[in-house]
Amino acid sequence: MTKYANTTYFLSIVKMAIMFFLFNAAGASVASADNQQPADSELHYTGALTGTATFNLINCTLKSGHLVSLGYFSAIGKSDGPNIALFSVNDDGTQQRLGFVPSGKSQQDFYFTAKASGTIPGLDASTVSSTKTITFTHVLLRKRGSNNDTLTLDGRLTCATVTE
Repeated sequence: MTKYANTTYFLSIVKMAIMFFLFNAAGASVASADNQQPADSELHYTGALTGTATFNLINCTLKSGHLVSLGYFSAIGKSDGPNIALFSVNDDGTQQRLGFVPSGKSQQDFYFTAKASGTIPGLDASTVSSTKTITFTHVLLRKRGSNNDTLTLDGRLTCATVTE
């Protein structure tokens, strides 16, 4: 019985040490990622609103070299912008959906979207795998629930991480 108790105690210590290491490693990587502002991670928007949204933790996912999602994980759980998200229904990067919330605006009232059966016009992700860069050139978005309120996005985002 003592031998079993010592083994259980030893395993508890090992588990605690591993958890401590993982939490510290995760915290260190998040802290360092927050301090790294990739160059050219701004989107300028005009139309119903005018302004600039700055992003510093864009995460991108590729399948067979095609952009299938991007997300701004710093905005998770927040209801105010800036926020941006893109996903593709298909693994070849087609049937894209893009959502954007301008800086300082609520997601409930200022959610702008674009969707396409192929790729969203003006969104160039062709160099994501080599440069981690996505370029927006006159990407037209419509406010959810409105046909008249539009935004045009221009700028460049640099992915902090690219997952394939």
